[in-house]
Parts: sequence; C-alpha cells; structure tokens
Amino acid sequence: MTESSASSIRILRLTPKDAETILFARALESTSRDAWPQEKLRALSLDARSVAGDQATPEDFLLTRAKLLIARAKDEDAGIALPRLPSAPTMALKGTASIVIFLGFFTGAVADQLASSGATLNLLSPPYLGILLWNAVVMLIALISFFRAGSMDSGLSFVAARSFSALPRFRIRMKPYASEFLKCWMTLKVPELAWRFRAVLHLAALAFGVGLTMSLLVRGIGTAYSAGWESTWFADRPDIIAKLLNALYGWLPSLLPGISALPGEDALSAMNLAAGGSAPGADWLARMIWSLFILIILPRAAFAAACLWRAGKEARRLRVPIDAGELDRLLQDGKQRTIKTFVVTDASDRALPEIDGPFRKLIVNPWEAPDFTTLSDADISPGDRVLLILDPTATPEEEVHGALIHALTSRSPNVELALDFSLLSTRFSETPERLQSRRALWEHFASENGVQLRITGLAPAA
Repeated sequence: MTESSASSIRILRLTPKDAETILFARALESTSRDAWPQEKLRALSLDARSVAGDQATPEDFLLTRAKLLIARAKDEDAGIALPRLPSAPTMALKGTASIVIFLGFFTGAVADQLASSGATLNLLSPPYLGILLWNAVVMLIALISFFRAGSMDSGLSFVAARSFSALPRFRIRMKPYASEFLKCWMTLKVPELAWRFRAVLHLAALAFGVGLTMSLLVRGIGTAYSAGWESTWFADRPDIIAKLLNALYGWLPSLLPGISALPGEDALSAMNLAAGGSAPGADWLARMIWSLFILIILPRAAFAAACLWRAGKEARRLRVPIDAGELDRLLQDGKQRTIKTFVVTDASDRALPEIDGPFRKLIVNPWEAPDFTTLSDADISPGDRVLLILDPTATPEEEVHGALIHALTSRSPNVELALDFSLLSTRFSETPERLQSRRALWEHFASENGVQLRITGLAPAA
C-alpha cells in the first residue's frame, strides 16, 4: 500500500519484517558508497525487476531489490548482520508508564480533600468542578485528534516518543550501517510510541479518577459526611443554585445504586453551608462517585483502549518514507530498456550502410568538440547501438574526431565507426599504396579509441 503526500515523499505501508529488510539494505547502501557504484546499483535494479516481474508493485520491487543487495553484501563481507532491535524504548516507556499511572492514582487518592472540608462535602467545590471541566476539555481535544490525520506529528506524546526513540543512538561501538539502520528504524516507531504514550496519559487520568473514587468510598465508611454548598455571588439566589446542582447531578439516572431524585428548591436552599445548613451526605456522595465514574473513568478507559488499538495498528503496518524521485529512478533503472540504434554522421548527405531495424539519425559536427549539443538531447543510454559515419578523406584528429568518439562511448560502449571508401578507391585507383595508407591511418585511429571499424567501398584486392 502506498500513500502520497503533497511533497515529494511517498509513504509505503509495510509489515515490520519488510520494513526492516528495506531499511537494512538502505543503510548498507548509504554507508558504503564505494562498494556500490552506480553501474552495480543499476544492475541490481535490473535483477530485482527480473525476479519481481514487470507487474510488481513498488513495495514488492523495493523488497526484492533489498534482499538481493543484502545477499550480495554478505557474499562480500560475511560479518554483515542485521543489528539487534533495541528494547530500551519499550523498557523506558513501561517504566515511565508505571510511574505516571501510580502518581495519577496517588494524586486522586489525596484529592478528595479538594471536594470536602473535614466531613462536609461542598457540592460546588471549585477544585472538584475544575477536575470535571478539565477532563471534559481534554477528552474533546483527544477525540478530535484521534480522527485527525497527522495528529501524532506534534504535541507532548510526539515529543516523548521522539525522546524514547533516540535512546538506541547512544550505543557505542556500532558499525556505521548498524547505526544508520537503528536511527531509521526508531524513526518509524515514533507513531506507535506516541500512541502508546497517549494511552499512558489516559490511563493516568483513569487512575486519578479511581483513586479519588476509592478515597471517597473508603472515607465514607468511617466518616459521617454531610453535604451543602457555598457561594458568594448566588447566596441569595436559591433558584440559580438549584439549576446549577441540577446541571451537575440531576442527569444521573435514578436506576443507579444510591441515586434518588434531587431535592426541591427549598431543600437545596436550606443546604447553604454559610448559613449553617446542610443535608445528609450519603446521596450526594453517591452522586459524586457516579459522576467521577461516568465522566472520567469510563471515557478514559475507552480512550486508552482506542490509543492502544491505534498503536497496534501502527506496529503492524509501518509507514516507510521514500523520496518519490528516488523511487521513480529505481523503478526506471529496473526496467529492461529497448536497445535503440543511433546513426551519427557528420553530414546530412552522407551515404548510409545497410542497417537492420529502425534507427534514429543524428547529424553532429565533429568540430563542435567538446560540447556536441545534439548528443545532449539524444537520450543515448548504455546498451544502445551507435553507428558513427565519418568522411574517410579527412585526416582523423584526436581533438576533433577522437573527442566525438569519446562523447559517444561515454554514453554507450557499443559504438562502431563506419567509413565508405568508394570515392577514395576511385581517386587512388592508380596509386593503391596511398589508399592502403589511408586505410591503415583510420584503422590505427579506431584501435586507439577502442571502437570497431567497418570499411565499405573497397575493391577485393585492396
């Protein structure tokens, strides 16, 4: 599976085993440039295409290429081995998770004092209402980010995951390819670690709610709670107080254990703590405990489970980034090119020998050396056939004709020099030794430049 982004980076979704193989091959290639020249890499891509097939997906092609590269690297150096995957990030996350969750539970266990003063429950306690409000805001943000693409690319979870993923880089006595592999591998694990760290934060909030709930439950065994409310602004507005308490606790269904209908406005007005009023705290304590369970514990458990599910999903299909240009180049290198024939001549009216199959004719002035602008746009590739036709009456010059041959052989080693001696045979019909001298001159020139020579137009006796 391949994902495209707005930039030149393509994202391949791979199994951990396949991602491991491709990253290991890339690490070997990037840290051993001298051992992998371009011609060797091009041959590797051709072999990979041959093995994977012309219809192979980019993932299958890259995986096949990676396996071939690793096998050939091990043939040259038997000491090459895949680095052992580090356990430090996982251990660090587990240790951090244990501490954070414990602190969440401990903080919740002592936080019941925020909602009560001795044995009196303040139903409008700002710290208690602040806990509920904070939890609601955080869960709303978590819900939005859970479905938002790229939500793991920023925030506290991402920073923590990047920190954990950097731990293996501090290992010493590591070969360059092993160091490069581990760096890339742990970068791929950042999304998974980020989701796991986010799950830890939700579990810590859940533990906070559990600690607060258990503290209220346990203290209720040996403490006779009374409940009431205090307010500076609404002390003389029992109607507003009734609405606030209904909004905070009236939504709880009466079928829950310990939950009964809320008292009327007069009864709620009589619970003003500042005026010395109060009410038995059992019903109100039950309402507070059920509010904590429904508003904090259950949602946080659901979010933690969802984050762990996303972490498992990221662990099963890693997102491997690859430069789109590099991928296209590798795919192009892996294609079996059709061998083309180019006929390069120094004049448009030059007679052409018999050529099998289609060809492309290029007119190149040898005196343009060393630019040869026509060749720059010709797309002559290694493996293509090049037939160079020159005027045999000219004297071959290394700076002119030799430069042209060098420009052609640098593009394709399959270059043949063709000379038509018909005019020379007629001109030197009475002096065959001069014809033979001219022929020897061109033969020596072709030999010195490492190209084959084809001479036509000579009489059999020449």
